[in-house]
Amino acid sequence: MRPPLALLGAPEPDGAVPLVLVLGEGPCLLIAGALVAGEGLREPELARLSAEDAVRLTTGVVGQHGLQPVPSHVGLHYLLRVVEGEGATPPEGWDAVLDAIPADVLTSGRLIDPLSRQPQGPPAGPPEAGPLLAEDGELRFGVEADLLSDALEPLLEALQPPGPDHAQINALVESLADAALDAGARLRWTLALEVLTARALSADEHELARCAHQTALALRAGWAGRAVPFVRGWVDLALRELAMLALQGQLGPR
Repeated sequence: MRPPLALLGAPEPDGAVPLVLVLGEGPCLLIAGALVAGEGLREPELARLSAEDAVRLTTGVVGQHGLQPVPSHVGLHYLLRVVEGEGATPPEGWDAVLDAIPADVLTSGRLIDPLSRQPQGPPAGPPEAGPLLAEDGELRFGVEADLLSDALEPLLEALQPPGPDHAQINALVESLADAALDAGARLRWTLALEVLTARALSADEHELARCAHQTALALRAGWAGRAVPFVRGWVDLALRELAMLALQGQLGPR
């Protein structure tokens, strides 16, 4: 009996990606947490367990946080990229984890990029967003509360009679999209969208993979938030939701 090799989840609003990785066949090495570029493995869980327990655990969490099976080398590649990346802090017990993984497996995890056969240059035009913007989907680009708070007053001004002032609202969307995609968010979401691409390819979700990969390449190339439909679209929705609350009297200027 062999446990699922790896599970990757849908990126959370801040770009963290849930991961469950099982290596070996008994006792198995289980590594779980959230991959966060620039930070490492958030809320890490490291454990040894039997193959039967690994099957029971991994089977039970499939679907939670969007966790889907992927090949082990995919999960290991992104785990190593995050934990060994610049600015990351390895979890306690990480040396023991490395000692438990054969050297050739570690080397392949570090060197074999699951997206090496995908296009490597940024798209010629705005990357497709498609399923990345589905309001009833599992993905959402989160806008920090402080940025939305700062946007409230100019948003209310743009909504005053004889408004709405669409030019002012459009300018607000653009400036907020640029601010929301700061250096930290760009780093986290570049990795998150690459992971999402690999996850989608494993599930034969080709439209999702194409849109996620194009967007990741645009972020890696340094495109501003206003030029990335994935970022701009979610920022626009966040402002619409903020405007609705304001018009319903649940919010007001500071």
